[in-house]
Amino acid sequence: YHGDFDVEGAAIAARLFARGVQPWRFGTEDYVRAVAAGGPSALALGGSVGPTPWDTGLQVAMNAAGVAVHEESLLGDLLGDLCDGPFA
Repeated sequence: YHGDFDVEGAAIAARLFARGVQPWRFGTEDYVRAVAAGGPSALALGGSVGPTPWDTGLQVAMNAAGVAVHEESLLGDLLGDLCDGPFA
């Protein structure tokens, strides 16, 4: 699963991961890289991110940066994974 790096996206991910879904490019390093690539068009996080038990550092990083990253902005990386993977 990959979703938006925002308050709601992290909450949805927490519910899915609790049911056994696996994260895909949805960890601290992915978030930090996405924020760095976002530049001046950064969006406000809009609240406090709750627990991210699949990667505890993600909650810390998101709350510290205060920046949301929508999934659409990472489309190139996500599609690249699919094109290089078993669906190529």
